[in-house]
Amino acid sequence: MRVSVVWCLFLVFPPVMAIGQDQPTELSQTNARDICSSNQAVRLRAFVNFRRLGEPKQREAAEILINLLNPSNEADCRVAAAESLERIGTSEEAKGAVDPLVLMLNDQNPDLQAAGADALGYMGKNASDALPKLIALLKNPKSELVTSTVEYAIGSIAFDIRSKGEKLPILRTAVDPLLNRLSEVWPSDRSSAQFIIHLYVRQNAARALGLIGPDSAIAVDGLRDALSDNSPIYWELRMRSVEALGEIGPAAKGAAPNLIRALHDAEPKVRRAAADSLGKISPNPNATIQTLIEALNDPGAATSAAASLNRLADQAIQTKNFDAIEDLTKATEALSKSDNAEVRRLAASEASAVNSLESLRSHEKLLEYYVKYHWLLLVILAYLVLLLVVLFVFKFFPLSLLIINDFLAQLDFKVPLAGFTVPVRQVLLVRVFCYRPRVLDVWIQKRLNTVRRRFAEKSTVVKQNIHLPAPIGLNSSTLPDILVTDIQPSFLSPVTRILICGEPGTGKTNIACQMARWALSEESVEWLNPNHPTMPVLLEAVKLHPDDSVKSLIDSVSEQLQAMTEAITQPKEDLVRELLRNGRILLVLDDVSSMDEVVRKKLFRSVFDVPVNSVVITSRVDYSLDLDVVMIRPQPIKGDSLARFVDAYFQDKQVRECFDDEEFFEACKALSSAEGITPLVARDLLDKMITDTKPLNGERKFYSRSEDPKTNL
Repeated sequence: MRVSVVWCLFLVFPPVMAIGQDQPTELSQTNARDICSSNQAVRLRAFVNFRRLGEPKQREAAEILINLLNPSNEADCRVAAAESLERIGTSEEAKGAVDPLVLMLNDQNPDLQAAGADALGYMGKNASDALPKLIALLKNPKSELVTSTVEYAIGSIAFDIRSKGEKLPILRTAVDPLLNRLSEVWPSDRSSAQFIIHLYVRQNAARALGLIGPDSAIAVDGLRDALSDNSPIYWELRMRSVEALGEIGPAAKGAAPNLIRALHDAEPKVRRAAADSLGKISPNPNATIQTLIEALNDPGAATSAAASLNRLADQAIQTKNFDAIEDLTKATEALSKSDNAEVRRLAASEASAVNSLESLRSHEKLLEYYVKYHWLLLVILAYLVLLLVVLFVFKFFPLSLLIINDFLAQLDFKVPLAGFTVPVRQVLLVRVFCYRPRVLDVWIQKRLNTVRRRFAEKSTVVKQNIHLPAPIGLNSSTLPDILVTDIQPSFLSPVTRILICGEPGTGKTNIACQMARWALSEESVEWLNPNHPTMPVLLEAVKLHPDDSVKSLIDSVSEQLQAMTEAITQPKEDLVRELLRNGRILLVLDDVSSMDEVVRKKLFRSVFDVPVNSVVITSRVDYSLDLDVVMIRPQPIKGDSLARFVDAYFQDKQVRECFDDEEFFEACKALSSAEGITPLVARDLLDKMITDTKPLNGERKFYSRSEDPKTNL
């Protein structure tokens, strides 16, 4: 770059020159001529006044300065005007100076050429039309001063164009001549003034190549060669070459070893530039990160190394280099532990980039899975929608699931060659929900009133419609009577099997029927399981299929359910199985000891195979070794139990008022004479007493066990 003596004085002494001067408000044609004055003091004052105008006024003065560039003016005047235009080169007003400045490049005077090139460099993109002439001068230099200034101008114009995100193809034609200037090594004494000027030529050539950017890729080898001389005098050439390699970018990755060596250069500025450029070319990001982490220990290069680590993290995000996460995490830790405050500040940016990279990795994995398994994801999505629909029906229309399930059961199909059947109702999730407890409870609740009526009409239940207090043995305990609260805890278990065992006439069936009535009670506190009602099914004689005892049991229960619910058809086998398995049916097996042994064993096996999880069995024989059961044993009536039994029986027959206290106790005494009397025997004796006793109104009336006392009293 060319700097005139006038400008040097102007930069150093403007405050001195301004003393005693009024603030100028404009630059007139007359005042502008002072810039071209042969009197150095007048010229310097003109420069100071121009500087003090401020940028807006300077732009207004652009036309005056452009006129001073006219070839009719003296060379010094044109040089001074060109130097003045440098301050407003990028403004719109200065665009008119391009052509006059290009004319200066054609002049034979090196000073005019250098001043014109220098001013064009300050104009940036505005001077892009002058690039052909500048490049031509570079190929045929008149002097090294002009060459150095032209190189600087080309680099400045290229930088302004790139900074605006634009590209200019003509800049590529400048690469070869710039590379030639860079490669020219001065063979003579390095202490000469000519050597210093030549060094500027090489330095500015390296700078221009870097500012042109990736289009200078062919100059990589030349820039690497420029790093070979470690002499202190070449430090700036090495710095410019290192910077240029960084600006060229990934195309310069072959120079990575040279940049790594430059990290150990004696000049801090070279080390700083090397750390910065390594982050730009990133030949091997993971290895580069490790190198830059080590460079954080160099106070001269630490800030640039930190900035490069930030840049590599951003590049990893752009290139989706997920392998760099581990190394970048180490870099974040190293940055946060640095003694340099600026480096520690950059640690936050590094950590943020690492987090973004990890998030991007997760996103990419999901995207990869989607691309690879998109069909599966669509199936899952369809199933989620289907699940929501089924849940809606399950919540608001539970019985509809049973209807849908029965319909879909007809659509099951067998896969050819595979040999298995596809259950459509399970595939569509209907089977998963249609037999849930909520659906089963609603099914029972809807039929409960009908079942209560039909169950009470069964002949066995009619005969056992009176339950009288009588002592029982419940497992190892003896109770004065069986109450629902005594057996409710057993029905809270998933599996409840009760065996009522005793001699004939002890009231086994009566107790079983009482449990069935509790199961159907309208009061929820009397339900066997307080959480839901239970539908009793009484089987007094089961004829099992010779080869399939389970089917025989299921068919028998289905027939009973059809009769009790007054349904047109029997419930489906699957529904019956689920009702039994979920304890919604209380299966009462009466007098199993009278069954054939083979049938009985099949029946017990069926109870386990279905499985029937709520069952009451009455038997004269103790089968507790074959079944895991709650044991109930009716006890003989005696003592206080006898009095309660007689009183309850008389009350139920509505004849208690027919016996005074003495007759009542005589009746109890008569019964107590028979040690260990059973409820059946007691009832027969009491019926005889009722028949033989004269009522209070003086008339005698006979009651048989089959008659209703309410209609005869």
